[in-house]
Amino acid sequence: MAKTMLRKISTPLAIFVIFLHVAFCDELETEPIDEDIEEDDPIVEDLTKVDLSQLKIVSREIEPSQVLGFECEHLKDEVLVYSYEALTASGKRVEMHLGDRKLIPAKKTIHNITNAYYPGEVHYISVVPYLECLDMDHTILVDEVKGRIDPPSEEEYNFENLEENFHGETGHPDDVDRIIFGGQLKDGFFIEAGSVDAETFSDTLYFEINHNWTGLLVEAIPQLYQKGLTKHRKAYGIQTCLSIDTKPKTEEFDQTAVWVENEETKSMGGIVNDGREGTQQMQCMPLYTILLALGNPTVNWISLDIEGAEFAVLKTIPWDKVDIESLTVETHMLGTVFPGDRQEFLEYMESVGYRHIKDAHMGTNKLRQELGTIDDLFVRKDVPLAEERRKLTKDEL
Repeated sequence: MAKTMLRKISTPLAIFVIFLHVAFCDELETEPIDEDIEEDDPIVEDLTKVDLSQLKIVSREIEPSQVLGFECEHLKDEVLVYSYEALTASGKRVEMHLGDRKLIPAKKTIHNITNAYYPGEVHYISVVPYLECLDMDHTILVDEVKGRIDPPSEEEYNFENLEENFHGETGHPDDVDRIIFGGQLKDGFFIEAGSVDAETFSDTLYFEINHNWTGLLVEAIPQLYQKGLTKHRKAYGIQTCLSIDTKPKTEEFDQTAVWVENEETKSMGGIVNDGREGTQQMQCMPLYTILLALGNPTVNWISLDIEGAEFAVLKTIPWDKVDIESLTVETHMLGTVFPGDRQEFLEYMESVGYRHIKDAHMGTNKLRQELGTIDDLFVRKDVPLAEERRKLTKDEL
């Protein structure tokens, strides 16, 4: 007879050895089945070096994987048990069962994304279900997102009409610079979520070109994101929607418009949950995960325009773990897709340490007036406004 070897499974591919019907355990141990026989005729070969591919399979089972340290419904292990005759000191062979636990490759679904505005143009995005088991700060998820981020371009700009788009749609960057930074902050960092094609009405071109800022451009619609890459912005980019959960989440996404009234488009595309036809699935990533993938930089300003999901996304942020100085948020669509209206949102931002700068963004146009578009500016309470900065400077003098 021989001793039993039980090995803790700590990697996606691990070898463990069992004797007949002895159960697995969590620690590496050796247990003699019969003390006298064990001492008289021990096994003398290294069982971890046995070529399992040549052995007879006794059983095969599928079990939840523990590769992440916890069970994830999207990850399974295949457990194979083989019959083997091990060599003892006396030259005899004793039957044992050798086991092999292998992680079954994680599923990955490729979606073909089409868009009525771009007929004949098809893009492919992936949905990886097991990522939705990971908290937004999990290193595996952060590393996955790192691999999806495009770096700033080193090529010359390739704009179609920079002059028309330099100040955003209605002058938001000018408002922010005048009210908060007073034209003095160089080399800052922005995030623009809902960056479209990285040029059309871009709220961040002003800071990138005028003040040498860089940042992150987030766009969910693949056709728009790919077009944006051709502009050669000096900022990072990622094609994704932003999760409304603290983990990645697969959502139904309308590529054309979230808000349609009397067959007339009133918004851009975005996440929807009303069971409408013609949507396509997208796996959305938490904003905090993306920040961690970038090294969690100080963010001087966020422009957030994601068609009604703004409040839900911002509620996922651990505000004590980020350094976000100010935000401009489109708020007129709050409550149309997810719970929470504009007043609730104003109160929420106050509770997490931001002051609402009333009437900061007054620029408008005919379409925005028809839609009732509202954009609100929020500044963290410890961040002085430009007027306060000037006063501080005078007091110092």
